[in-house]
Amino acid sequence: RLAREFARACDEPGPTVLRLNRAVASPVVARPLSTRGAVEVLSCDGSLQSTEAWRTGGFEVMAESSQCCAPAARARPGSTALDYCAGRGGKTLALLAAGATVAAHDLDLAALRQIPPAARRAGLDGGLRELDRASRYDLVLVDAPCSSTGVLRRHPSLRWQLAHSQPWRHLPRTQLAILREAASFVAPAGVLLYATCSVLAPENQDVAAAFLRASPDFRPLPFDDTVDPEFGWRPRRLARAANRALAASPRGQLRSHELLLLPNVHGPSFDGFYLARFVRDAAASGRGGSGGTPATTAPVFTR
Repeated sequence: RLAREFARACDEPGPTVLRLNRAVASPVVARPLSTRGAVEVLSCDGSLQSTEAWRTGGFEVMAESSQCCAPAARARPGSTALDYCAGRGGKTLALLAAGATVAAHDLDLAALRQIPPAARRAGLDGGLRELDRASRYDLVLVDAPCSSTGVLRRHPSLRWQLAHSQPWRHLPRTQLAILREAASFVAPAGVLLYATCSVLAPENQDVAAAFLRASPDFRPLPFDDTVDPEFGWRPRRLARAANRALAASPRGQLRSHELLLLPNVHGPSFDGFYLARFVRDAAASGRGGSGGTPATTAPVFTR
């Protein structure tokens, strides 16, 4: 039943959702969503990128599920962050907007080069840094390359490509390698957040469990039901809704440090998205551990 409901949700176009840096005036008409600062666009006179609000950094186009990364990683003013698979930097900007100093990293250099001008447009470039391989960070985000099964409604042709390539058969090994490598940059008592836009357990729960088995200096960091004063979300409520939907699939049940967001369960403003959160032991040396000494060569993934 859950699979059928999710498939039906994937046949409907996803709404356009913004992350606001400040209040946006017309010509954008939008309604607030449950995550503070997230709004669904109801109408816009022209393209969003042609508006004065976008040109002056008033908003970014970002699904509500992706906007959960900054609060899940506990991004706060004064914290240091590493966005390890930054791509074009949507989540980098969200971490910067939360007040963190952020190093962005990706093998796709063309995508990475788009981040500084985007940060300048949003007035956030003062907190942007290059990756320092000798540094350890308060929080590290790994938005790993995945099958993208959670965003099929935004990329309809993917369903035919996935049926042929079946990337979930080989991607988990790569995802685990990326996660372990990124973990070596986490400071003692720091947070490691693993994210994918997949809804498949082999890429999500199975990778998170394998990471914990291989990483004695990390433990799960549970989500609680406290209302985050900055972002206004209640992650355990979201997790309970997902677990009720997953009741017939024990393999897919979420543990206390996991979230699975689904458009057919949590609402159409959410894409399919998975999060798992870990914390490094305070007694860890800050080097080595689960990932060994940070690599001086290129990471083991491509985008």
